[in-house]
Amino acid sequence: MANQPRTKTAWIWLAMVGLMAPALYGQVPAEPPKPQRAPVVEEETPVTPAKSAAPVVEEEAPGRPPKPGAPVVEEEAPVRPVKPGAPVVEEEAPVRPAKPGAPVVEEEAPVPAPKQQPPQVVEDNDSRSSEDTLLRAPSVVALPRLDLRIFADAGFEAGRKQGEEFQNGFNIGLFDLFVSSKLNDKVSVLAEALFERVGNQYGFDLERAVLRYSHNRHLRFDMGRFHSNLSYYNSTFHRGSWFETTAERPYIAHWEGQEGILPSRAVGLQVSGALPSPESMPINYFFEVSNGRGFANGFSTVQSGNDTDANKATNFGLTIKPAKIAGLQIGGSIYRDRLRPGNAPDWNEKIMSFHVVYQRRNWQIINEAVHLRHQQLVGTGPAAALASPVDNKAVASPGTLGPLGRRSSISGAYSQVGYRIRKVVPYVRFDWVNAPASNPIARSAYGSEAGLRREVSSGFFYDLSSFSALKFQFDRLWRNGVSETHAKVQLAFAF
Repeated sequence: MANQPRTKTAWIWLAMVGLMAPALYGQVPAEPPKPQRAPVVEEETPVTPAKSAAPVVEEEAPGRPPKPGAPVVEEEAPVRPVKPGAPVVEEEAPVRPAKPGAPVVEEEAPVPAPKQQPPQVVEDNDSRSSEDTLLRAPSVVALPRLDLRIFADAGFEAGRKQGEEFQNGFNIGLFDLFVSSKLNDKVSVLAEALFERVGNQYGFDLERAVLRYSHNRHLRFDMGRFHSNLSYYNSTFHRGSWFETTAERPYIAHWEGQEGILPSRAVGLQVSGALPSPESMPINYFFEVSNGRGFANGFSTVQSGNDTDANKATNFGLTIKPAKIAGLQIGGSIYRDRLRPGNAPDWNEKIMSFHVVYQRRNWQIINEAVHLRHQQLVGTGPAAALASPVDNKAVASPGTLGPLGRRSSISGAYSQVGYRIRKVVPYVRFDWVNAPASNPIARSAYGSEAGLRREVSSGFFYDLSSFSALKFQFDRLWRNGVSETHAKVQLAFAF
């Protein structure tokens, strides 16, 4: 009995160890927690994560709409297509043309940079080394961009000459193809070809073909066939009728072969740019050297191939734009040449021009005058034409283009005023030229109708769209004492 207390104590320790062992070694499952009520969150309920083995498709899972006002960031949302019929301009939005009457200088317009085109690889099948020849074709050829513009016009004209019957008819004007390209940052080219009506027939003519090198703003070279800077109108308003406010050019700006008295087109070299001058008085210059006038069947022509004599025509001029009077331009030029009109004596020709132009806001005011002076050279031409010098009123000898006189001159001027009222530009122009029959150029331009001409024109220009215009013009003309009346409607457009 003495060992009984020890035995009881041992059993008690064994029982306690047996009860605690499972809990110490984690074999007894823990009692699950009592269920508790989860808080209700309506807007921001946590999303239950997907099983690890299940694929996650985020796009197709129905998502709850965001809170009102919360920013929505759609990084890869599809782009909404443009409305049907809306014009899509990816790279170059069309430039809106200047108001009618504003000077448009095509050559000086900035040419857009060429598009980046994928290079065209030229395969070289020659197995020889590139060192075998000095003339190698480039491995990559990239052609410059070519811009094409077309100008055309059509209309209706009715008129009556004093003592003759009333006449009217529809007409088609010229069809002008204008092409330009920029070869690099300094070199550009332009070409202009015309389908032009002569009577009831159409002929094709190369109007301009110019290669331009622009070194900087002070020095620029143009070489080829270009429009000379003899007059402001000639160098500003080119062949497209869409550029002009009026339906017809003034007398002194008519082209050769169309009653023109100036050598408006030339083949040669032109140098132009800005002179070093103060900002308050910027001055630009130009100098031209070219083939002079040629004569074929009594009419002056442009000598595109060669010159009939070794002398070259020269033209020098300046233009000034005072900064204090915005829109004002003042300029002039002096032209010299030697004429050889076939079966008549040679003539020295000197042409002086002067213009004052103001174009500001809605106003267009153009004033210009020219004076052509011709002096006969003694010892040239047929001996019958060298009998004795007389004044400008001398009568031409039979069978010759030139008169017996040694001096002769032509004078001309015009003044044009227009004012824009929204889409309408009403205008008026006074035109005058005195071209006596004793002058070789007057006889070349006007033939038997040479003499004094005066004309008053009025009308208006209406913008049909950005690239089309409708013109209405009324003319009253006095030619050698005989009056004429004309009414014209012209539709001019560009595309």
